[in-house]
Amino acid sequence: MTFRAVWPGALVALLGVLIVQFGTSAYYALFGEVNAVYGTLGVMLAVVFSQYLAAIAVVYGAHITAQAAQPSTSAAEGVAPGGPPPKRRPFGRVALDALRGLVVREHRPGR
Repeated sequence: MTFRAVWPGALVALLGVLIVQFGTSAYYALFGEVNAVYGTLGVMLAVVFSQYLAAIAVVYGAHITAQAAQPSTSAAEGVAPGGPPPKRRPFGRVALDALRGLVVREHRPGR
C-alpha cells in the first residue's frame, strides 16, 4: 500500500486516540475523586476503559484504510484488464461505509 492510501485511516485513528486522551483527562479533572471513592480498582477500570476506547478508534482507522483500498463497485464494472485504474471513492463515502461496516452486518444468503 502507498502512503496516500493509508493516511486517511491513520489520521482518523490518531484523531480518535487524541479525543479519547483529552476526554479521559477532562474526566479525571472533573471527577478527580475516582481513587478516593472507588480505590485503586476504580482507577484501573477507568484506565482500561480509556484504552478500550482508544483501541476502537485504531480499529476504525484500520477499517477506513481497508475500505479505501477497495475500488467502488460501479467503477470496477466493465474495466478491461490492463485498462485505466478504477476511480477512487471520496473520503466521506469511505468513512461512512467503514462506520456502517463496523455497526451493521449485512445478511448474505447462502452463508
